[in-house]
Amino acid sequence: KAADGAVVHGIREQIVDTDGIDGVHELLTMRLSPDEVLVAARVDLTDDFTPAQLEEAADRVEERIRDRYPEVRHVFLDPTPGDPDAPREQIPSPRRRPPAAVPP
Repeated sequence: KAADGAVVHGIREQIVDTDGIDGVHELLTMRLSPDEVLVAARVDLTDDFTPAQLEEAADRVEERIRDRYPEVRHVFLDPTPGDPDAPREQIPSPRRRPPAAVPP
């Protein structure tokens, strides 16, 4: 069974709000027990980060998720390059979203 919608939404926010993450292609959760959740996410990583910076970003994602959701015990990130033609949903990071249109 997946984690409830509010938790999934919050986890997605924690991921996309982390420097080094450009977007989330896919986010899966599994409730293993009442107090244990597994998270697996396909993420688009920033192209200009070094491998060390990307590793730090992955560590920050895990830390951010666990700080907000202590029941998350396992976090798996799959770096997947962005592809606009891919059929899966991509949720861009707020830092990479185009500005909202301002009415005249």
